[in-house]
Amino acid sequence: MRKTTRRIICLLIFLIVTMNYSASEGENMKQNRPNKLKKLYFVPQHGLIAAACNSLPNGSIRLWSINDGKLGEIIDLKKREWADSLAISNDGKLVAAALLGTKEIGCYSLKEKKWVWRRKSMEKGIAGDVMQFTLDDRKLVVVGFRNIVIYDTGTGAVLQKQEDSTGFSSGFPEYRTRINGISPSARYAAFWQGILEHDEGRWSSKNIWVSIRDIETGKTIAKQGKIQDKYKNCSATFTPDEKNLLLGSMDGYVRVWSIAEQKVIKEWKAYWHDDRSSFEENPAPNEIDSMTFSPDGRYLSTMGHLKGGSAVRIWDYTANKLTHEFNDVISSSLPMCSGYPTAFSLDGKYFALEQQGKLCLYDTQTWKEKWCVPTSIEGKD
Repeated sequence: MRKTTRRIICLLIFLIVTMNYSASEGENMKQNRPNKLKKLYFVPQHGLIAAACNSLPNGSIRLWSINDGKLGEIIDLKKREWADSLAISNDGKLVAAALLGTKEIGCYSLKEKKWVWRRKSMEKGIAGDVMQFTLDDRKLVVVGFRNIVIYDTGTGAVLQKQEDSTGFSSGFPEYRTRINGISPSARYAAFWQGILEHDEGRWSSKNIWVSIRDIETGKTIAKQGKIQDKYKNCSATFTPDEKNLLLGSMDGYVRVWSIAEQKVIKEWKAYWHDDRSSFEENPAPNEIDSMTFSPDGRYLSTMGHLKGGSAVRIWDYTANKLTHEFNDVISSSLPMCSGYPTAFSLDGKYFALEQQGKLCLYDTQTWKEKWCVPTSIEGKD
């Protein structure tokens, strides 16, 4: 009888310990949810934050309230119809999206709650396309690796199309466009080219070519080769005044490239591996995956990698100093040079980013958290 009682007691203790461990692990899993957002934008005049949320089997475009982080409208997409890129009109009425599953470009009306139009993309695939509304919101400019297409935002009619089978290589021989970007007013397109080697992480030293194209005239207005000696560019962003292009690379440096002078006018090492107080050269690449400017040009956010983790850093661009840092923002590694969802509000008061599967909003004056909510619906998907 005593042996039976002991066995029962031991079994109960085992079950309790197991349940506590499982609960603890479950809680850890909740705290380390993978990030799901692809792009992130503040919606003008609506007090909303919009993002492309890519999760299996299909994605969606979701909108949260700036006031309390409450999830509002969800624009559901069809099966395997993930949004690869987004753009928000300057009046906040339209959301443009590049849809991977159907290979379409479309405009969605936030007021009418429906797609105004959807058109097949001019490219074979639309992965890597970037888009931007013109300042008057009458045109949507979509920049791909081999095509630049301008759509009428009201009808979806193609107003202009520019093609280049060499990927807008600007005469650089034997090179292909790998990454592209677009300026805030949709006036300029940026391209940087390279030869892809067997190892995706390393490109040849001859690949560091950058060019700027005037979209209206279809002409290359600036270009430069060999900006770096060793590592490829991973990300880029125009300054709000469109005078400079910032390049983030695999050596951890941010380089400010003047469009008028066609040369690097400033650079600093934003990420390093070992000594976080040192700016010494690193033997291994340390890519900067994305960069985002505040509309007034004061702040620059960068997403890169430090020893043992990842970090989003906020730089006072005018004062050239580090202002704030968000550590361990992702729970798993990102594909190299894939970008990262961050955004500043139009008035510069708020900064939003996804971290550990949560969308968080911060006050840029104090960098205190305003709210932080699960990226997915009730944290379930």
